[in-house]
Amino acid sequence: DGTLWKQVLNREARLSAPEAVQPAGKFPDTSELLSEFRATRARSVQFVASTDAELRGHLIPHMAFGELDLYQWLVVLSLHGSRHAAQIEEIKADRAFPK
Repeated sequence: DGTLWKQVLNREARLSAPEAVQPAGKFPDTSELLSEFRATRARSVQFVASTDAELRGHLIPHMAFGELDLYQWLVVLSLHGSRHAAQIEEIKADRAFPK
């Protein structure tokens, strides 16, 4: 799990989201986007807090990290925002970024 943690946060490995989950203008209103994000996050937090499921017993392939069990998927989910935050900081630090 520690290796996966490092892989998710490693910005040297550039990843492109599958077409099905790429931004498509579904939320042109920022407040609507934030509301949906918060609701989805709340469902995820509630699941983690209340589940008795055997998270290690179910494997699902990930496009970049291979076969992950459900616990590992939750690790990836929890770090996803940090990866994007680092990406934003890289963009802002680029000399071509408008000042």
